[in-house]
Amino acid sequence: MSSQEVMNPKSEILPDEKRFNDRDRLNDLLISIKHITYMYSLACQEASNNDLYTKVFGLFQESSQLQRKTYDLMFEKGWYKLEKEQAQKIDTKHQTFKSEESQLN
Repeated sequence: MSSQEVMNPKSEILPDEKRFNDRDRLNDLLISIKHITYMYSLACQEASNNDLYTKVFGLFQESSQLQRKTYDLMFEKGWYKLEKEQAQKIDTKHQTFKSEESQLN
């Protein structure tokens, strides 16, 4: 693990096999849920009436919560790693955003 990686230190060790393992299954599930959530988001934007919007928005919320639970489980097991970003890059992006935002007002 590099010093830039952020992950749960209680990472579970998976067998070094070529077969589909639990991490692979959860990763596949997370990718699928992300896609479904994105599609529900688009459907909400294009709903033709309030009843349809309400139903699709409920599905969007459910899939979004499932996406978060799946991510949390993967992170808990040490199967989802994040990269730390340098503070200077974050500050630069923030300043760029603030500049663009002020131009819109």
